[in-house]
Amino acid sequence: MSPQFDYVVIDGGLAGASAVETLRSEGATGSILLLSEEAQLPYQRPPLSKGFLTSEKKPTPSLIVSEAKYKELDVETSELVMFDSYTEDLSADHIVASGSLPPSFPWTTINGKHYWNGGIVSNSPLEKVVERCGSAGKRVFIIDLFPGK
Repeated sequence: MSPQFDYVVIDGGLAGASAVETLRSEGATGSILLLSEEAQLPYQRPPLSKGFLTSEKKPTPSLIVSEAKYKELDVETSELVMFDSYTEDLSADHIVASGSLPPSFPWTTINGKHYWNGGIVSNSPLEKVVERCGSAGKRVFIIDLFPGK
Protein backbone atom coordinates (compact mmCIF):
# COMPACT_ATOMS: atom_id res chain seq x y z
CA MET A 1 0.00 0.00 0.00
CA SER A 2 1.26 3.46 -0.89
CA PRO A 3 2.07 5.84 1.94
CA GLN A 4 -0.49 8.50 2.74
CA PHE A 5 0.58 12.07 3.46
CA ASP A 6 -1.44 14.63 5.38
CA TYR A 7 -0.11 17.45 3.20
CA VAL A 8 1.26 17.35 -0.34
CA VAL A 9 2.87 20.54 -1.64
CA ILE A 10 3.46 20.56 -5.38
CA ASP A 11 6.04 23.22 -6.24
CA GLY A 12 9.82 23.13 -6.49
CA GLY A 13 10.43 26.82 -5.99
CA LEU A 14 10.15 29.52 -3.37
CA ALA A 15 6.40 29.01 -2.92
CA GLY A 16 6.75 25.30 -2.12
CA ALA A 17 9.66 25.83 0.26
CA SER A 18 7.78 28.62 2.01
CA ALA A 19 4.61 26.54 2.19
CA VAL A 20 6.24 23.66 4.07
CA GLU A 21 7.98 26.04 6.49
CA THR A 22 4.68 27.85 7.09
CA LEU A 23 2.79 24.61 7.65
CA ARG A 24 5.17 23.65 10.45
CA SER A 25 5.39 27.13 11.97
CA GLU A 26 1.56 27.28 12.04
CA GLY A 27 1.45 24.00 13.96
CA ALA A 28 0.83 21.35 11.28
CA THR A 29 1.85 18.03 12.80
CA GLY A 30 0.99 15.61 9.98
CA SER A 31 3.27 14.19 7.32
CA ILE A 32 4.35 16.50 4.48
CA LEU A 33 5.52 15.58 0.98
CA LEU A 34 7.12 18.26 -1.22
CA LEU A 35 6.84 17.25 -4.89
CA SER A 36 8.61 18.85 -7.81
CA GLU A 37 9.73 18.08 -11.34
CA GLU A 38 13.19 19.26 -10.35
CA ALA A 39 15.86 16.68 -9.53
CA GLN A 40 17.09 18.67 -6.52
CA LEU A 41 15.70 20.53 -3.55
CA PRO A 42 14.06 23.92 -4.27
CA TYR A 43 16.71 26.50 -5.13
CA GLN A 44 16.94 30.19 -5.94
CA ARG A 45 16.52 30.71 -9.67
CA PRO A 46 19.25 32.98 -11.08
CA PRO A 47 18.08 36.34 -12.39
CA LEU A 48 17.94 36.40 -16.17
CA SER A 49 20.27 38.87 -17.80
CA LYS A 50 22.23 39.17 -21.01
CA GLY A 51 25.41 38.30 -19.09
CA PHE A 52 23.82 35.17 -17.66
CA LEU A 53 22.40 34.04 -20.99
CA THR A 54 25.66 34.52 -22.90
CA SER A 55 28.01 33.24 -20.20
CA GLU A 56 29.70 29.87 -20.50
CA LYS A 57 29.86 29.65 -16.73
CA LYS A 58 26.82 28.07 -15.15
CA PRO A 59 25.59 29.65 -11.93
CA THR A 60 25.67 27.56 -8.78
CA PRO A 61 22.12 27.32 -7.47
CA SER A 62 21.65 28.12 -3.80
CA LEU A 63 19.04 26.20 -1.85
CA ILE A 64 16.06 28.15 -0.54
CA VAL A 65 15.92 25.89 2.51
CA SER A 66 18.83 23.65 3.51
CA GLU A 67 18.59 19.88 3.42
CA ALA A 68 19.10 19.88 7.20
CA LYS A 69 16.12 22.22 7.64
CA TYR A 70 13.85 19.88 5.62
CA LYS A 71 14.94 17.05 7.92
CA GLU A 72 14.26 19.22 10.98
CA LEU A 73 10.79 20.07 9.58
CA ASP A 74 10.24 16.35 8.87
CA VAL A 75 9.40 16.97 5.21
CA GLU A 76 9.86 14.31 2.57
CA THR A 77 10.98 15.66 -0.80
CA SER A 78 11.09 14.38 -4.36
CA GLU A 79 14.81 15.01 -4.62
CA LEU A 80 16.58 12.72 -7.08
CA VAL A 81 18.34 9.82 -5.37
CA MET A 82 20.61 7.37 -7.15
CA PHE A 83 21.29 3.94 -5.72
CA ASP A 84 24.95 3.03 -6.14
CA SER A 85 26.26 -0.38 -5.10
CA TYR A 86 29.75 1.11 -4.88
CA THR A 87 28.76 3.37 -1.99
CA GLU A 88 25.97 1.37 -0.31
CA ASP A 89 24.61 -2.15 0.02
CA LEU A 90 21.64 -2.63 -2.27
CA SER A 91 18.76 -5.03 -1.79
CA ALA A 92 15.90 -6.30 -3.92
CA ASP A 93 13.86 -3.35 -2.59
CA HIS A 94 16.20 -0.96 -4.41
CA ILE A 95 15.46 -2.72 -7.69
CA VAL A 96 11.73 -2.72 -6.97
CA ALA A 97 11.91 1.02 -6.21
CA SER A 98 13.28 1.65 -9.69
CA GLY A 99 10.01 0.26 -11.07
CA SER A 100 7.69 1.92 -8.57
CA LEU A 101 5.57 4.44 -10.43
CA PRO A 102 2.49 5.68 -8.57
CA PRO A 103 -0.39 5.46 -9.08
CA SER A 104 0.07 2.27 -11.13
CA PHE A 105 2.71 0.68 -8.90
CA PRO A 106 3.04 1.59 -5.21
CA TRP A 107 6.00 3.43 -3.77
CA THR A 108 8.74 1.33 -2.21
CA THR A 109 9.81 2.04 1.36
CA ILE A 110 13.48 1.52 2.23
CA ASN A 111 14.68 2.38 5.74
CA GLY A 112 11.55 4.46 6.37
CA LYS A 113 11.93 6.58 3.21
CA HIS A 114 9.63 6.36 0.19
CA TYR A 115 11.05 5.93 -3.30
CA TRP A 116 9.53 5.80 -6.77
CA ASN A 117 10.79 5.53 -10.33
CA GLY A 118 13.36 8.14 -11.28
CA GLY A 119 12.31 7.63 -14.88
CA ILE A 120 9.99 10.56 -14.34
CA VAL A 121 13.12 12.72 -14.30
CA SER A 122 15.52 10.66 -16.41
CA ASN A 123 15.14 7.07 -17.58
CA SER A 124 18.89 6.55 -17.70
CA PRO A 125 20.85 9.25 -15.88
CA LEU A 126 24.02 8.46 -17.85
CA GLU A 127 25.65 11.79 -17.01
CA LYS A 128 25.64 10.87 -13.31
CA VAL A 129 26.91 7.36 -14.04
CA VAL A 130 29.84 8.69 -16.08
CA GLU A 131 30.52 11.33 -13.40
CA ARG A 132 30.69 8.67 -10.67
CA CYS A 133 32.74 6.18 -12.71
CA GLY A 134 35.47 8.62 -13.67
CA SER A 135 38.16 7.54 -16.08
CA ALA A 136 38.46 4.06 -14.53
CA GLY A 137 35.10 2.97 -15.94
CA LYS A 138 32.72 0.33 -14.69
CA ARG A 139 30.23 -2.16 -16.01
CA VAL A 140 26.87 -0.46 -16.26
CA PHE A 141 23.65 -2.36 -16.86
CA ILE A 142 20.66 -0.38 -18.07
CA ILE A 143 17.32 -2.15 -18.17
CA ASP A 144 14.96 -0.60 -20.72
CA LEU A 145 11.44 -1.87 -20.09
CA PHE A 146 9.93 0.23 -22.88
CA PRO A 147 12.41 0.37 -25.78
CA GLY A 148 11.79 2.79 -28.64
CA LYS A 149 9.98 1.62 -31.73
